[in-house]
Amino acid sequence: MHTPKQPIHPRHTALALGVASLLGLAAPAAMAAPPHYFFLTNCGDSGPGSLRSTIPFAASGDVITGANLNCSTITLTSGAIAVTQDNLQIISGKSTPLEITMGPPVADRVFTHTGAGTLELDQLKISGGYLTRANGNGVVAGGCVYSRGNVKLDHTGVYGCTATAYGNTANGGGIYALGTATLTYSTVSGNSAYLSYGSASRTSGSGGGIYAHGVTLTRSTVSGNSVGGHAANQGGYGGGIFSAGGSASASYSTISGNFAATYAGGAFLQNATPVKITNSTISGNSAAKKGGIYAHGLISVTIANSTIVGNSGCTSANYAAGLTVRFAAPSPLQGSLNLQSTLIANNTCGPNTENDLSVSGPGTLTGANNLVRISAASLPSDTITGPAACPLLGPLRNNGGPTWTHAMLSGSPGLAQGNNSAGLSWDQRTALFQRLSKAPPGGTAPAAPDIGAYEMQRDDIIFDTGFDGCPALIL
Repeated sequence: MHTPKQPIHPRHTALALGVASLLGLAAPAAMAAPPHYFFLTNCGDSGPGSLRSTIPFAASGDVITGANLNCSTITLTSGAIAVTQDNLQIISGKSTPLEITMGPPVADRVFTHTGAGTLELDQLKISGGYLTRANGNGVVAGGCVYSRGNVKLDHTGVYGCTATAYGNTANGGGIYALGTATLTYSTVSGNSAYLSYGSASRTSGSGGGIYAHGVTLTRSTVSGNSVGGHAANQGGYGGGIFSAGGSASASYSTISGNFAATYAGGAFLQNATPVKITNSTISGNSAAKKGGIYAHGLISVTIANSTIVGNSGCTSANYAAGLTVRFAAPSPLQGSLNLQSTLIANNTCGPNTENDLSVSGPGTLTGANNLVRISAASLPSDTITGPAACPLLGPLRNNGGPTWTHAMLSGSPGLAQGNNSAGLSWDQRTALFQRLSKAPPGGTAPAAPDIGAYEMQRDDIIFDTGFDGCPALIL
């Protein structure tokens, strides 16, 4: 369990605000520069000391804390909480999360942030948002959290939120940001951007979990989100994440079990540059095309010490089920994909058809010490590929650390065949799980770390039972 950060209170400001809140009085005038701390004392949806009534007193840069609450849940019954400040931080203030959930009778998102800065949510659980609009009413954006600026989550989860469109567009089932979305030790899970019946014209949705213009994941999980609709003309793009420009990065993170009706079950990265994925796992995502990660545009992509396995959905050699990179830059401009010590395998288009990596357009593919089981791309010469590249991994599960991983079993061809050009101290599981250089089993090659996000430790005892099998090699 990671201890959440606690506020450092300006003594006199905190005392005055706390007394005012306890007495149900209006907040006093600010006595010092922000941040000022406002203490919630009411677990209801209205009245003095409630979240809804306290937020208007705050200025940009202030902090709302639930440290004085005697409850673990705030249920909203009168619509979304409006946040007009450019920057505002809302925190639990305790060692356990404070849940803020949308309840009946109103169907709405939880937060609507109209400021130009950052809405930061710390040690919270945001849930139950449901936003919907009928034909002709524009984009339905942000099932739980909407921001005209940026959204930042720290030790926070966004769960079970839905943006539903009837004949128009739904983006960001969990989170929608016109700026960036930044997650640290956080989870976005079980959200959907859903397209219902209501129009004969083509409609689409993007970002079942997150829609933003730049996404950063650190020690975080995006799982079980979905985007799509009833009919063939209702497309869905980026089941877990849709990043429309900006930069995109994932470190020590997992993107798993997401679904898109059309492209990119895991993440759709549209003109997002640079893209950096390090010590991360992309697993079990599915889509009609490009099941795992799809990166498209004038882009620079670097993937190091990561695992991309068990994703599904592709229709040709140009649309891989694991990782698809399509450079769309006008000549002579070129994109780049650099793979270092990364494992890409067991990504399928059907029961016996595998395609792990595709690269197309004006760009270059470079790297070293990778395992790519099957690909039509021109791979670096030292890539472990073909029949010898069945990775022998354990199932996705809690192997320690903040995010789930696939353990590398003792017979894996990726064992002690990787590199640590990224200079990592730990594998995806972070502290206590070191990146180690080991001699390969039965060989005379130099010592090296393992390929992928998981590093087998010297005292590991892993039984080769229940591991992921490998499909037939048919492209």
